[in-house]
Amino acid sequence: MSWINGNGFIPNDGLNGSAAPWAAMNSGVSGPFPQGSPGYAGYGTSSSDGFRPAWFGGSSDTLPGGAPNPLANSGIGGILAQLANQVQQSIAKLSNALSGTSTGTSTNTGTNATGNSASFQNVSLASVGDPHLSVSGTEQNADGSTSSVSSKFDSMTGHQDLFSTRDFGDGFHVSTAVTQPSANGITQNASATATMDGGRESVTMTNAGAISVTDHGQSIALTPGQSVTLSGRQQVSEGSNGSVSISESRFGENLTTTFTQNGGGGVDVTATGQNVTLAGDLITGGTTPVAQAAAPQQTPLAYI
Repeated sequence: MSWINGNGFIPNDGLNGSAAPWAAMNSGVSGPFPQGSPGYAGYGTSSSDGFRPAWFGGSSDTLPGGAPNPLANSGIGGILAQLANQVQQSIAKLSNALSGTSTGTSTNTGTNATGNSASFQNVSLASVGDPHLSVSGTEQNADGSTSSVSSKFDSMTGHQDLFSTRDFGDGFHVSTAVTQPSANGITQNASATATMDGGRESVTMTNAGAISVTDHGQSIALTPGQSVTLSGRQQVSEGSNGSVSISESRFGENLTTTFTQNGGGGVDVTATGQNVTLAGDLITGGTTPVAQAAAPQQTPLAYI
């Protein structure tokens, strides 16, 4: 009779001193189990049960008859090491997917292989004057290297997505609307709006210098020199010059965006950030875009 005990197989022959019928005894071996078998590994004067799990392995294991064991060194430690390696690879792939990176790298023109977003160690953004758009900083590539990027172009149209990121809460998004073109076609930013957490918080400045702040539908009053914390943990402050700044910071990532009334009848938008991933027209526009656009973009108007 034979039976399964725990995770080992004990043949009836192991109880009466004869080898199992499936085993070819090695020369000069005595005992109920062939050399190299799981039973033999646990058999001896110091062993009371002559039993060891079938998955147990060792560097000296051989198959019945003395043939090398192809699973040598692949005992429970080896199995766990293989599983750990697979888990590490899966985590790396998931991390790349969540951060919007890929196995591609940036070229010397600043074009990121990831598509319509780019990750930065540090970055400066601007839409100023009539309006001049720019992005500069250090881009973080998927392979861990970095590239210096600089993109400058003019666009006298409004932008529903000037720049945006998903790094903070339910997102941070800046949009602009422009004034009516002058006789020579020049415009300014008539207003700039930052929306946060899916629109639950917002900050707007008009070219008249008016500032409005809302938090879950409630208006928040600001005075020069004052700073408030909104429900999404954004810091909003009004400067002594009437500018308004919105700061987001989380897990080593930060982004500060400032709206300022300029002397030409418009609103200047500037921002600085570290360790952030950004998308939007600033990232995909111009003749040397920082990242390739997901869809064709409108060609910026030239000065007339």
